[in-house]
Amino acid sequence: MVTSTNAELIYLSGPRNSYQQGPLGVIAVGAYADMLLVDGNPFENMMELANLASSI
Repeated sequence: MVTSTNAELIYLSGPRNSYQQGPLGVIAVGAYADMLLVDGNPFENMMELANLASSI
């Protein structure tokens, strides 16, 4: 609910919406996200996040 409700508010901003290049408020390929998925446990191996950052 937090993700979709905030997305609705951002869409209401019309041309000021800075997230117009992809869907917002959903978990889908190509959508904006505040979520990272890694293959491993970054709490046990911080290199998981470093490897992710270098691939972006």
